Amino acid sequence: MPNNFLDRIKIDLSGRSILDGPSPPEAWIETSDLEDGQFELLSASSKVRRAYAHISNLARDQIFITSKENIGSVEAKSYRNGKRYYLAKAERYPLGAAIAIGDIVGNLRAALDHIASSFVPEKERRNGKDVAFPIMDAERSSSRGHSLRWHSATWGMNDVAKRFIDRHQPYPSYDHQWVPPHTGTHLLEIVRASNRDKHKRLVELDIWMDVVANVKLADGSHVSYRSSQSNGSGKIVIDGGRKKSVPILSYRVKDGEEINLSRLYSRKSLRLSQLDRYASVNFKLLGYPAVKGWQLPSQISCDGDIIQDLVSKAAIVSKIVRESAENYERLRPIE
Repeated sequence: MPNNFLDRIKIDLSGRSILDGPSPPEAWIETSDLEDGQFELLSASSKVRRAYAHISNLARDQIFITSKENIGSVEAKSYRNGKRYYLAKAERYPLGAAIAIGDIVGNLRAALDHIASSFVPEKERRNGKDVAFPIMDAERSSSRGHSLRWHSATWGMNDVAKRFIDRHQPYPSYDHQWVPPHTGTHLLEIVRASNRDKHKRLVELDIWMDVVANVKLADGSHVSYRSSQSNGSGKIVIDGGRKKSVPILSYRVKDGEEINLSRLYSRKSLRLSQLDRYASVNFKLLGYPAVKGWQLPSQISCDGDIIQDLVSKAAIVSKIVRESAENYERLRPIE
């Protein structure tokens, strides 16, 4: 076992893919040579390792690959105001993905709290003081409640430790130009997801419609349509070989949402009231997992987006652990 404390908390991913993950934490560790607060940093490092292991399993096992199968049903509900209304209903849910993501954000949130514990004197920890790494969703001066929460969470820490935590806030009180501005956003998403996972569904479904519609027009001719998820465009094919490309609106729905065919076509292209009454429609619902409240880079959340976002969040927390250890002499608790 290395004697250097920085080596002990290092999470080395060099030469390893995310499918491999980092080396696992030790089953037993030597604690006799640790100073006050260093055990908490070792624990935080192990929490991040565990989060990476869950991400690795998620990526390798592909337990929430976007479903290519129909995940639900569409029921014709009513015809009113010249439009046929349908009800989209999801009948499958990516429970494995939701559990795995909940475990990941739970470990990352716990790692932050263990870091905060390392900044508090041991006697305070032994006396049962509740310690957390505060991530404020507004400026501390915005309300008395925010101010009290900050002072309670950082009580017993020295000023250097308080400024260190402030650096990583979505709304820092000082100008910390060396911290990427997205850091606080990622940490706030971790905290919110961790809290939500304790009580509600963490993963929601964006449903994209694969639609085949056959429509009889007033003159007796037929129009057939098939949507395309790849580029958001479709094509109307009219009997007799005449073809006309028709731009369509993005067709994304939520579970339990009422829909109608007018969303499929550009309003300038066809008379929608004629289409709805005589349409014969087949729907296929494709489910795309989405983490509630996360700002993923694309409108359609896919496996790659979510995995990369989890990796980014784990990397940020890992960096905070590393910086805490490197600056421990300055951040260590006041006795």
